[in-house]
Amino acid sequence: MLLSVTSLAGARGCGRLGAPSRAWLQTLRSAGCTLWQILPLTPPLFGESPYMSASAFALHAALIDEEDLLRDGLACPTRCASLSQPEEGWDPAGVRRRMVALATDPGAGTRSEGLDAFREAQSTWLEDYALFVALKEQHDGRPWWEWPAALRDRDPQTLESARRTLAERISAEVRIQWWAHEQACALRSAAREEGITLFGDMPLFVAHDSADVWAQRALFRVAPDGSLPVVAGVPPDAFSEEGQRWGNPHYAWSRHEADGFAWWRARVERQLTYCDALRIDHFRGLVAVWEVPGGDESAALGRWVETPGDALLSALRVAFPEALLVAEDLGVITEEVNALREAHALPGMHVLQFAFGGAASNPHLPHHHRPEGVVYTGTHDNDTLAGWCETLDPRAADHARAYLGVDALSAPCLVRTALASVATWAILPVQDLLPAGSAQRLNHPGSAEGNWSWRMSPEGLAPAVTERLAHWTSLYGRSGTALASPEGSAAVADEGLALVTTTA
Repeated sequence: MLLSVTSLAGARGCGRLGAPSRAWLQTLRSAGCTLWQILPLTPPLFGESPYMSASAFALHAALIDEEDLLRDGLACPTRCASLSQPEEGWDPAGVRRRMVALATDPGAGTRSEGLDAFREAQSTWLEDYALFVALKEQHDGRPWWEWPAALRDRDPQTLESARRTLAERISAEVRIQWWAHEQACALRSAAREEGITLFGDMPLFVAHDSADVWAQRALFRVAPDGSLPVVAGVPPDAFSEEGQRWGNPHYAWSRHEADGFAWWRARVERQLTYCDALRIDHFRGLVAVWEVPGGDESAALGRWVETPGDALLSALRVAFPEALLVAEDLGVITEEVNALREAHALPGMHVLQFAFGGAASNPHLPHHHRPEGVVYTGTHDNDTLAGWCETLDPRAADHARAYLGVDALSAPCLVRTALASVATWAILPVQDLLPAGSAQRLNHPGSAEGNWSWRMSPEGLAPAVTERLAHWTSLYGRSGTALASPEGSAAVADEGLALVTTTA
């Protein structure tokens, strides 16, 4: 199942790492599913996109389960009761204010075993992130390159003065990150007890207005005034005629190579704290990235620039020899991209929504699926399967019906096609099981509005849906399979895979 934690039903309009996630684990288990793919847990900057975050290392404060804090004696009950709840609906700013109020309350420190150890262990990123958050609040949310020059450029004396002035807020943010860390670790333990593997997702790029770029500017291609000479994106494709101008900074790859990719190794280690397997988003960017001039509004006039992906993956394999990494090898895929993925024995992806309407050589067609691969009906960027069936162009629809041997396309037909694939893992968005229409779509690539807001109903999956999925996972032998690690051992022992993405 592929499901963002935020999409779970919960108080304050957002799913949480506590009770809602534990209940979802039980639903997965009853449906015969033994893997849950989640989207990034990092704090969004705006628009709630988990792929545009204020930090590559921090966790989203809104995911903290307040009831678990009270149960574990980490928050003061009197203080919780005295605080006003955020407005109805999703109010991330209100949730953050409430978390800060709880973390600054003297009663929050009554049980802090482990806090100091956490702060020391995560000091390489945590102190800069906590200061970054405090400074952004002090400067009304403005991006770091619009701060006074001494703060923008990290003058040591100015930073030390800021740390003293903002000490209480910095300590509160450290405590918030500790709370989130403890709950994310507890969720992984609960998943293991249920026999369920957590499959994480790591964006290739980081946001311009992030603690990472502000604190370690030398690792990114950033001008002295903080502006970006070039930004990341993708060329025109099926999602956008103009391409997509993401706006992320490019990496100063020579600096990363010089220290053995230390920042990347730390980042992956952090991700693997909370999950058992990790998908590398935009994998083709490890061969070459689409570089758009910083002043261009359209991505159409960008160019491909090579990156040292082979050296990076080699460093990661040495650091994490048992880690199961999966390549999101979608988009403009070349022979070089396939060669890099194969050289490092990384499973790749097949997406049924990309399979029809072209030649028989299309790698997304089931007869080209690889046993070591992962098949999706669609990803978080695609329309729901029911919506896709309704809007598919006639040529592609004719091809799909002929290929599948059916008179009419339907979501169940395509779900079963994915489950019948030779690919070891099959990923099924929840919307595709209900089935839900296009209104339940999670994300529209290239559009800044109307994304990431879908929430599952409090009732979750209907019993009939769970029972049907349990029947299918058993029928197609998907209860108990696992992808092998590059060394050939089962990286996720005794754990099979049926994945579900959230829908409305």
